[in-house]
Amino acid sequence: MEENNLVSIYAQLVALKNNLPEGRKVHRRYIDEYHRLLRALNTEVNFNISDFLINERHFDHIAGVSYEDHFQPWGDKHCDKSFLLSKLDAILMFFELNQKEVSIGFHT
Repeated sequence: MEENNLVSIYAQLVALKNNLPEGRKVHRRYIDEYHRLLRALNTEVNFNISDFLINERHFDHIAGVSYEDHFQPWGDKHCDKSFLLSKLDAILMFFELNQKEVSIGFHT
C-alpha cells in the first residue's frame, strides 16, 4: 500500500464532494467517478466497500413522458445529491478514523 495513492484517492474524494453541481440531483457520471475511487481504495487497503456503494435503486430518471396509465422515462439516470453527499461523508470519515493506522497527509 502506497501512502501517495491513498492521499490521491482522499484528495479526489474531497474534490468530488466540493465540486458537485448545484441542484438536488446529480448525474450518474458523478456516481461512476465516486465508485471508481472506491474501487481504487479497495485495491489499496482491501476492505469491503459495499456499505459505501450507491445501489441502482437510488437512481431515477428526471425526464420522461406521462401517459394515462404509465410513465415512460428517458435520458440518463440521476441520484439525489444529498444521498451521494452522505456516502462521501461516510468514506471521508473512514479515512479520518483510520488516520492513526494509515498516515495520510503531510508531516514534518
